[in-house]
Amino acid sequence: MKRPTAFITGASGAIGKACAERLAPDYRLLLHCNSNPDLVRKTAVELSGVTDTDIYQHDLSTGEELPPFPAENIHVFLHCAGNSSPGLFQDTHPDEWTASFNIACKSPVLFLKQITPHMIRRRKGKIIFVSSIWGETGASMETVYSTVKSAQHGLVKSLGKELAASNIQVNAVAPGAVDTAMLSAYSESDKQMLRNDIPADRLGTPEEIANTAAFLASDHSSYMNGQIIHVNGGWHT
Repeated sequence: MKRPTAFITGASGAIGKACAERLAPDYRLLLHCNSNPDLVRKTAVELSGVTDTDIYQHDLSTGEELPPFPAENIHVFLHCAGNSSPGLFQDTHPDEWTASFNIACKSPVLFLKQITPHMIRRRKGKIIFVSSIWGETGASMETVYSTVKSAQHGLVKSLGKELAASNIQVNAVAPGAVDTAMLSAYSESDKQMLRNDIPADRLGTPEEIANTAAFLASDHSSYMNGQIIHVNGGWHT
């Protein structure tokens, strides 16, 4: 029996890679990268004994028309792609806003416009966003990131309601502070301050985010729609 396909955007990042590893036993994978195919190829080689993997490269920040992809085969769409533009609001450039919005919202909309008709016909599908705690609370010095993540939450909640009757679940994982390259701009003392503020007394791991995404991709989440699942060690509740 042919395996269903999971399409993971941002698979070159730590969370995207962890999601690929977590879903590989159950799905054929289509892994997206913006501009670093070597990292995704390495992941594909590592998983070659577990599942079949194809690679899809496209710079989502441009907002341009998507190259062809097998929309009819996608059973799980997992949007991990993201970027961060920390800094003062006054110093942000309109191009930063456009690029971040394209990655966070416009590109998944373009993908889903092609994918959802097939999910609706099958009466089955999973759509998952890896968003952020900042989409709920906002963050100083992260106005661009917080804004586009909040927009993702609006998309998840509204699309989750719209597609529920077609047995398609749309949900998001909202991580807190996770030990990935996105925290590379933080000094060790800054990271320690974060840890001190988190009841679990540590940063999260990409694997913990992937475990939650895998739950949302499974049949165990069949009655969940439009939910934002917080995975943050009790940081914000």
